[in-house]
Amino acid sequence: MEEHQNVKKRKEIPVSCTWATEDLFVSDAAWEAACRDMEKALAGYETYKGHLGESAKTLYDCLRFDAYVGENLDRIVSYARLCQDVDLTDEHYQEMAVRAQQLETAAAAASS
Repeated sequence: MEEHQNVKKRKEIPVSCTWATEDLFVSDAAWEAACRDMEKALAGYETYKGHLGESAKTLYDCLRFDAYVGENLDRIVSYARLCQDVDLTDEHYQEMAVRAQQLETAAAAASS
C-alpha cells in the first residue's frame, strides 16, 4: 500500500521523462483552435457526396481530403488522450478527450 503513496504528480517528474505533447500542439489553446478548424473542415465531405464516380481527379481529391482529415484528427485525439492520461482525475482533460472522440464520430458520419 505504501508504494502507491509515493506516486509522483506530473509536475514533479522531470520534463525529459514526460511525453512531448508540445510536438503535437504547443498549448491547449492551439489544440482548441485545431478542433474548431476541423469542425469547419468536415463540411468539405459534402463536396464529394454523389460525385466520386465522375472522374479520377474527384476521387483523388476526396482521398487527399480524407487523408488530411485523418492526419489532423490523429493529432487532435492523441494530444487529448495523452493529456488525459497524465491525470485521470483532471476534468479539463477528460472534457478534451470527450470532445476529441465526438470530433472523430462527426468525421466518421460526415465521411460516410
